[in-house]
This record gives sequence, C-alpha cells and structure tokens, in this order.
Amino acid sequence: MRHRVTTTSLLTGLVLVVGAAPAAADPAGPTNYTSSVTGVEPATDTISVAVRGGDAFVELTAAPGTTVEVAGYDDEPFLRFQPDGTVERNEASPARWLNDARYGAADTTVPPEASSDAPPRWEPVAEGGTYAWHDHRVHWMTPTLPRNVDPGADGPQRVTAWELPLTVDGEPVTVSGELGWEPSVSALPAGFVALLVLGAGVAAASRFPAASVTVTLVGVVAAGTVGLAGSLGLPPGADSEPALVLLPAVALALVGVGLAVRGRAGLGPELIGALAGVPLLVWSVLLLRALTAPIVPTSLPDVVARLLVAVALGAGLASLVAAGRAVLALPGQDPAAWSGRDAVAGS
Repeated sequence: MRHRVTTTSLLTGLVLVVGAAPAAADPAGPTNYTSSVTGVEPATDTISVAVRGGDAFVELTAAPGTTVEVAGYDDEPFLRFQPDGTVERNEASPARWLNDARYGAADTTVPPEASSDAPPRWEPVAEGGTYAWHDHRVHWMTPTLPRNVDPGADGPQRVTAWELPLTVDGEPVTVSGELGWEPSVSALPAGFVALLVLGAGVAAASRFPAASVTVTLVGVVAAGTVGLAGSLGLPPGADSEPALVLLPAVALALVGVGLAVRGRAGLGPELIGALAGVPLLVWSVLLLRALTAPIVPTSLPDVVARLLVAVALGAGLASLVAAGRAVLALPGQDPAAWSGRDAVAGS
C-alpha cells in the first residue's frame, strides 16, 4: 500500500507541475528552415541584424545614441529603439499580436482595439538596445512545404527572398535576406545511440536494480544540457520552451528522492528513481524532431544536441522499463531488496 501511495503521489505531482508550466508563445524548435540576412541598404554600422533559431527570431541591436523604428505588416509602428537603449513595442499594432504564433492569424487573435490606424500604445520590452521578435516576413507561413522545395534533394534549396523595412535615425533602411530549406539528416546515428543507451540501461537495471537511478541521471544530464543550451543567452524577446528546462529538473528531483530514501524498507527508491523516466520521456517527445532536423536551436553544435536528445530518449525508455519491472515485482518483493545494498542477490 505504501508503494502505491508513494507512486501515486509522485505521478500526481508530476502532472501538476508539468501542467502548470508556462507555455512559450512561439519558441524556436528543430527545423529544416534557415533564414539569413544578406544585406542592409543603405549600409550602416549603427545597427546589426541577424536571424536566430533557424528562422524563428529577428534579432536587432542598435548602437547607443541610435533611434530605430520597425514597421509592422501594415506599415504601422511596431517597435522602436530609443537612443538610451530602451526598446518599446506598440501594443496597438496588429503585428504585436500576430507575432505570438508562428502562423499568425491562423493560430492567434488580434484584439479589436489593435489596428494599423490606432494610436500607438508604447510599452517598454527591453533595455540595452537589443531585442528579438518573431517576424512572419522571414519564414514560411504554412506547415506545408513550398512548391519549389524538393524534399528528396541532397543539398540546401532557396525558398524565397525577404525584406524588413526599418527607419534608422529618420532614414529608411531595408534589411534583405533569404529563406532556405535544408534536407533532413538520417535518424540512424541518433537511433543507434538511443538503442544503445536503452539496451545498456535495461541490462544494468535488471542485474543491479539500483542502477535505474544512475541510468535516469545520465538522461537528466543530457536533457538538462540541451534545455539550458537552448534557453540561456537568448536576447530579450526570444521565447524558449520552459518545459525543456523544467522536465529535467523534475526528473532530477525524483532521482534525488530515490537516493534520499535508499536504505529505507518499503519505499522502493529504485522505483522512485525509475519513475523519473516519465518526465524524461516527455522531454524527449517534445524534441523528437531533433533526431532528423538539420537545425537544432541551441548553442551546441547541431550534431551534439541531436545525440544528447537520443541519450535522453534511451535513458527515459530504460527507466520506464525498470519502473515496470519494479511494479511487477512489488507483490512478492522483500522490502530489504529495495535498499540497493543487496542488489545482486535480489536480482
């Protein structure tokens, strides 16, 4: 009964924590698209513009003393960068609301008080002269592939050119760029790593029940590394997915509980540690696209991030297998075997 109460409490807590996690408006995710700046006309050294997260965010930095205005989709005032580094956003701009979702009006609603004719309502959103925002002009606006993209081609393909209108110190400036598409990478290397970790984890946990905690910890480290690399260092305005950091933290907390109760009869530390595979597996599903996407938006090299996702996936699956074995063993399990101190004899 104590096993059931402990397990139920842990899973209930996990559901509540994950369900309460704030959702990012439009975080960058694994993708085949890459958008890049090709020029600024007329050239100026008072601003720098780049696209972050493949095609997710336009990042603009204005030098101190420079005023920059960014127009919305109907040429309405959308953003302005003040000479002191303050960045303000017009809450009455339709672009402010359309930018909350990747596909704009298909996934979000513009409030009736927001229109291109409405008087601007400026709200500060950043300091330091740097801000990033999702801009529909630099990415493809439908989940279907562009007609000019051949998914069977071996190399990168150009999708379209784009322009972003700015006003810099009162003068019109146009940022030009190109949107491209890159073919998916083979899932075989990442799949092999996931299977290797899964097999090694199941084998270790079946021989040494306490090893399930270690297997989960390996996955937590992999997932936490990717989650932090995708969240830290982002400019103001660039959204990240909170769950990619929260879920490894929840898994780590469960591992800590398993270690804390080790040696206490009846609490099943190996089961508790193995249950940490649940948030780990949820995390892996959120980033499953990374196994084949050529672009994984983190500060890590794409191939490294891809392999770490595979490690987390394999460890999460291995932990769940260990948890299933532990649950099946509960009715006839000697409580002393859960302490991990006599793992070989109890296996």
